[in-house]
Amino acid sequence: MRPITVAVLGVVTVVAVGATAAVVAERQPATTLAKGQRLFSGLETTLAGAQVIEIAKADAKFTIVRRGDAWVVPDKSDYPARVDMVRKTLVGLAELETVDTKTRNPELYSRLNLQDPSAEGSKAVQITVKDGQDAVLAGLLIGKKRTAPVGASGTPDMIYVRKAGDAQTWLAQGQIEVRDSALDWALRDIVDLAGDKVEAVELAQSGAKNFSVFREKTDDKDFKLRDMPANKTVKSQWDVNAIASVLEALTFDDVAKDGSLALGVPKGSDRFRTKDGLTVTVTLLAKDSETWIKVEAAGEGDAAAQAKEISQRTQGWLYRIPDYKRDKLLAKIDDLLQDPPKPEASKPKG
Repeated sequence: MRPITVAVLGVVTVVAVGATAAVVAERQPATTLAKGQRLFSGLETTLAGAQVIEIAKADAKFTIVRRGDAWVVPDKSDYPARVDMVRKTLVGLAELETVDTKTRNPELYSRLNLQDPSAEGSKAVQITVKDGQDAVLAGLLIGKKRTAPVGASGTPDMIYVRKAGDAQTWLAQGQIEVRDSALDWALRDIVDLAGDKVEAVELAQSGAKNFSVFREKTDDKDFKLRDMPANKTVKSQWDVNAIASVLEALTFDDVAKDGSLALGVPKGSDRFRTKDGLTVTVTLLAKDSETWIKVEAAGEGDAAAQAKEISQRTQGWLYRIPDYKRDKLLAKIDDLLQDPPKPEASKPKG
């Protein structure tokens, strides 16, 4: 493939950016597009004006929209979109090359998953790129993939496609994989605070005793429970240590604007403190049977820049996080403790 040069201006501005034998063997009429050509000839020269990416499938339709220098996800309250995904999608469209003509018969589209998304049983994903005047720059239906045979080194994967509004289907070569969920396009990283950077975590849960875990020495591997009851032992050291790692590679399962959800009484608040002075506070909020979180950061000295970066990303947003992370944030001290083992009774002599 001929490479396309892509530059990022602002967030992303592109300046140059299996089937059955009956389908494969069908006699094809002439087409204006020859084999080995770009499916969208000249697209690299117009993608700099791309403002909207529409994704449609049988059960969903959403858009990714450019707002100034940023791409956002309107279905998620204009939450920032993944720059890498936007870039790869636009470049992938521009670099798609035809390999072979396939069917023009609509009755055979289903064998390649290339029916219109509105058709009953359609498995196609349609992507449409528009400029600021709502003019279509590229429209493509994406169907089945055709992977290279096992052992065929250097043979690229291919995909069946059809240009929107065109009867001709194609086997094409290129890197084009479109996520068909609006959430998948969102930049889902919340905060990434490694557990080995954490010095202490203070947990305050509604209706439960407040407690904290801490490192007694800076280089200690294990955390301890502060004010450990004398008549209890730790049930699992792993569970205690895991609390400090909750914010490591923390992502969300859903996101909403702060103030947009009907929330109940807060479930609690956890405060993470690092060795270099960063404090990250996670407030736990009830929404029906779900738990959402709000993240705030503060820091002085060396930690000030990191706190600012976290705050710029999280301020004004609420997140629903994976259950296993949520459960660690809602840990109660009674869940971490157990009675010590009873001493074995001495056996009588004789």
